[in-house]
Amino acid sequence: MSETPSIKKDMKEVFAVTGYVPKSVLEKFASDSSAKIDIRVERGSDEVVMRVTHKDVAEIRAGASVKDETLVQLILRDDAAVETIIKSQASIRGIARFNDPMLQRLTATATAKSITV
Repeated sequence: MSETPSIKKDMKEVFAVTGYVPKSVLEKFASDSSAKIDIRVERGSDEVVMRVTHKDVAEIRAGASVKDETLVQLILRDDAAVETIIKSQASIRGIARFNDPMLQRLTATATAKSITV
């Protein structure tokens, strides 16, 4: 028999970033108050990352790990800074990637989102 679900009250709206990081990087970030962390938008790809400093994180939520990459959600403090970084080659081909629809999709994903906690 299943339990009756509880009603969560007094929820608040916050901003968060969600993505993937190596497990060892997450552990180091959690214990180093001066650290920055790069969160990958897609597992196994560091083409587009979100960079957040430790001081801007209110809570770290860690999920499943696959092939040493852990799904994380960082709950951000008010007015936190999130950098979206696109890594590219310094060449004509690398610059042309900025017009690639796939890269644009990843870039759109690499932003803080409003969630309720």
